[in-house]
Amino acid sequence: MSEEKRCVPLVSCLHYSLALFEFAGVGADAFPIPADEVPGKLEAAREALWVDYDANPNANGLTAAGAPFYATLQNLSGGPRPIYPLSFGGFQGLLQSLAGDNGTIKGILNEPVIDTTGITYRFQTLPGEPLSSAEQGFNNTIVQAVPAADANALRDDGLRLIPKVNGDLYADIPVVTVHTLGDLFVPIKMQQIYRQRMEENGWGDNLVQRAVRAPSHCDFSIAEFNSTLDAMLTWEQDGVKPAGDDLLDAELMADPAFGCTFTQDGFPQEGVRAFMPACPEV
Repeated sequence: MSEEKRCVPLVSCLHYSLALFEFAGVGADAFPIPADEVPGKLEAAREALWVDYDANPNANGLTAAGAPFYATLQNLSGGPRPIYPLSFGGFQGLLQSLAGDNGTIKGILNEPVIDTTGITYRFQTLPGEPLSSAEQGFNNTIVQAVPAADANALRDDGLRLIPKVNGDLYADIPVVTVHTLGDLFVPIKMQQIYRQRMEENGWGDNLVQRAVRAPSHCDFSIAEFNSTLDAMLTWEQDGVKPAGDDLLDAELMADPAFGCTFTQDGFPQEGVRAFMPACPEV
């Protein structure tokens, strides 16, 4: 389970920036990173990992030193899959803007809650495989964010400032999720972790998950919204369990056609996803 441990909420996960700086040769000496050091580290990372970041932050604009960073982010966010190559560049500005977070989730908490001690950084192997010597050295060197004890503890009213998603239902209810493959703000890795937690708690049969071939966060068409809701309502009211995708099958997810089953047009405007790789004709 060590590789599945992730900080919550996702928008302030710091493994991205810690890895970014480490690959650029300006790795953090400690966490939190002093705020006055972040701009310089970001500038150094852009110079080291991209040919010309401002002109082309996309995957095809990376230097040789940037290639392992690209692979690392892919593995941290859900593994090899369609659409990730297209979304990589579009999320860099957003992810880098979070590099100065001190682990308190933008001040929601008084103490750092971010925990990267269970993260395994991979750029030459896939989860389940032995780490390469280069990966082992990287994981031994990179600074880790260690959370404060009880940083997100229960309040007097029984709630937490940041809710925990444990994958433990209180009743036998149907759950249908849909997630975009290219999202790097809340990556599809979170759906994989949710599946694992639901199964560990005995609720695996209550969960159906679907993947959509889109590059952005919550980038769903109206047709995708409607079909997902219809599937859940039909399951709840008529007992007909809908079809879904297996997000824990790494080989299936890496297939260029993955996500085609539940990707639908239906935007108000034409050609919104015209640049997405086409699904094979059936």
